[in-house]
Amino acid sequence: MESTTEMPHDATVLKDKKAAVRKTVATLGTNDCRWPIGDPQIAGFHFCGEHASDGHPYCKKHTAQASTPARPRPIQNRNWE
Repeated sequence: MESTTEMPHDATVLKDKKAAVRKTVATLGTNDCRWPIGDPQIAGFHFCGEHASDGHPYCKKHTAQASTPARPRPIQNRNWE
């Protein structure tokens, strides 16, 4: 049986590199994206850390995500007694 060594997919390599440089509150720089990743009460919580867009606390991807308008929701009948 022939042994083959597969090269990791680019996304996997990028994910591994990002995991190695996870940004915490203590390591965030002035121009780092402050988008939270995960639950702050669970180990592994970190921030995006990509370069933040000019004048924004987030990178381009997270600025767009934060600026997306909310979906319309049906009005619920609430009993306010």
